[in-house]
Amino acid sequence: MAKGSAHFWKLIAIPTARDQRGSASFLQVGKEVPFKVKRAYYLYGVPKGKARGAHAHKWEKQIIVAVSGSFDVLLEKGKKTKRITLGNPARALYIAPMVWREFRNFSKDAVLLALVDDVLDQKEYIRDYAEFKRLAG
Repeated sequence: MAKGSAHFWKLIAIPTARDQRGSASFLQVGKEVPFKVKRAYYLYGVPKGKARGAHAHKWEKQIIVAVSGSFDVLLEKGKKTKRITLGNPARALYIAPMVWREFRNFSKDAVLLALVDDVLDQKEYIRDYAEFKRLAG
């Protein structure tokens, strides 16, 4: 694991094999991914100036990777905030539960891949920022 706040995010170096044929990166459950993956999703084709996310999860954990292009991740937990630019497919970002996240500044070729520890459940999303602040204390 790379640097980060153990409380709500971590940057993860993804093992990568490189040779004359190109590069191959891999994430393994129990090593780089600290949970069993139950869902994956990806975002792409985000128009210039548009943002995604703008919510928190009550219990979900996620690993975020920029498999192509780049984008910014804005994180907030309590009074702690962090902006991280992801643009290297050999680096991932772990996001803990109860962290407000926004994805912004997508490059034209950006593809965001998320690995998640639970199936989709709309009841566990917190989409209202004021409610998040109240619940997060």
